[in-house]
Amino acid sequence: MDDTLTIIAYILAMPFLLVWGIERAVRYCCVLVYSISSAVICRGCGQEVALLGIWHCQCGFTYRGHLLRPCPVCNRVPKAARCLHCRATTLLIER
Repeated sequence: MDDTLTIIAYILAMPFLLVWGIERAVRYCCVLVYSISSAVICRGCGQEVALLGIWHCQCGFTYRGHLLRPCPVCNRVPKAARCLHCRATTLLIER
């Protein structure tokens, strides 16, 4: 009886878990695309926002390279890039 309830619970949860898994895979693929691009397009003004350059981390360390590279000191990865033209923020990694 207990095994039957467990099987029924898994069967009922399967569609939700499948949708959740597909959503995570799509987000992961988007981050992979950003990680190999040198720029993204700003949604505010349409200008390119460079992802390669010199970056200043929240911990105070300045490093050169890709924006999505983890900080060598604290291992943080920025989640957004700011456009220098219109000051709009483009999310790179959604929560």
